[in-house]
Amino acid sequence: FRSGPAEYAEKATGPSTTRQVVSFGARLFTYLGEPVVVMQRAARGDMGRPQGQLEVLAASAPLVSQLLSEVRSLMVERSVLRGKVLTFENSDYRMDAGASFLERPNVADTDVILPSGVLDSVIAHVVEIGKQREALLAAGQHLKRGVLLYGPPGTGKTLTVRHLLSRTEGVTAVLLTGSSIQYIGAAAELARTLQPSIVVMEDIDLVAMERHASPQPLLFEVLDALDGLDGDADVAFIMTTNRVQVLERA
Repeated sequence: FRSGPAEYAEKATGPSTTRQVVSFGARLFTYLGEPVVVMQRAARGDMGRPQGQLEVLAASAPLVSQLLSEVRSLMVERSVLRGKVLTFENSDYRMDAGASFLERPNVADTDVILPSGVLDSVIAHVVEIGKQREALLAAGQHLKRGVLLYGPPGTGKTLTVRHLLSRTEGVTAVLLTGSSIQYIGAAAELARTLQPSIVVMEDIDLVAMERHASPQPLLFEVLDALDGLDGDADVAFIMTTNRVQVLERA
């Protein structure tokens, strides 16, 4: 490369906040007393680069491995996605999903009108279990859990979900609805990485109807996501449907 200025881009860090980041540039520094060069490249789908890249140059291969390992740990620890409400959407140049931020709802329990005890039961399962994380793990119990909210339109399913998100400040939440349910695999992986977390799948009947003769790949991907997480993963799955009678029982 010839000498030149670094390139920058504005990237979202929340629903209404952004941060200037290096989209193309080199960093020269020392790591554990050794000189290192790190080249940063942002994703460019139009140029066949679907993901951001870090290229590391150093005199010692083990040093590069150690640096990358530390970077990965810090990426998880300091991720701007942690504790936010997210959804997934397509980009213009690739089929992969990109996460975008949503405002966390503010719905009080008094705004949710359900039969006596129903909301308390849902809260106990989704929210309170997470609060007892250490005690449950010490007792050998699992944390992964799920709730299916069903009933005709107007029952209060979406409002219940919004209330659960309101009272779980600091918990990472991924909302999948409509075509974005196809990203359930990516959502489950993100939820596992940034736990404690919640994954919401609205209108699950659109992809999880009873199996007949024809295969349903998306249904199997949903089942894999539900079963694939370790039992000690602090992840709550919430599904909603208007047509519980057509759901695949699994």
